[in-house]
Amino acid sequence: MNFDFMMECEIKDPKIKAAYDEIYKELVDAEAHYWKEPQQSGILFRKTAERICRFYNDYYEIGFPEGTLLEEFLCYTDKEEHNVLVSRFFSMVKDQRDRLNKLRVMTASGEKRDRTAQWSFVTVWRRMRRRWQMP
Repeated sequence: MNFDFMMECEIKDPKIKAAYDEIYKELVDAEAHYWKEPQQSGILFRKTAERICRFYNDYYEIGFPEGTLLEEFLCYTDKEEHNVLVSRFFSMVKDQRDRLNKLRVMTASGEKRDRTAQWSFVTVWRRMRRRWQMP
């Protein structure tokens, strides 16, 4: 997912918008279970992480086959073909992490906020949503 569109404060691609909305709902649901049902929260976070990996795979055309599991996206094996895909995947994730970190810094600097505050996945996604909805 390329977040260049973030600077325009709106999601133009309907596929990205739909994926964002679904993933956002899943993250909110997983976080809601965190203190009361931590096992369920873990299951939901894992499911969402796998969904994010599949979205990256499709969007960037990395090449993992349909039905790839979370561990297969993230773990190297003794097969060179697979390891090339994992490296490509990590490269895309790093690019996005760097972009999200810049967004976090930009968002935090615009607010009066304790710099030691912890940022959860949902907090980052909420802040991204607010930026996208700006006029």
